[in-house]
Amino acid sequence: MKNRYEIEGDVARIWLGGKYGSGKVALINAEDLEKVEVINGYWRCNKVGYVVGTYEGVAIGIHRLVMDAYKKPSKGVHHICGDKLDNRKEYLETSRRIDWFIF
Repeated sequence: MKNRYEIEGDVARIWLGGKYGSGKVALINAEDLEKVEVINGYWRCNKVGYVVGTYEGVAIGIHRLVMDAYKKPSKGVHHICGDKLDNRKEYLETSRRIDWFIF
């Protein structure tokens, strides 16, 4: 990971790059910093506001790495606080992706 970051207590702040992320800061639990350092390059925002990076040659959301859902396509991760920049575990929940659809 090439982003600037700082740890304050149990929270890590990651300064984002890219067209949509410039000037924005993502939050994760400090204990998850090692998980998110595996990406090649920079964490950035995509055009819909998710924090993404490149992992194993594929764009991946930081929330999926934090929740260990990156190799489980049927597992969804939801930002329960509604803030896509806040990727602390207490503000994320996992479920089956099918559970999000309303029929």
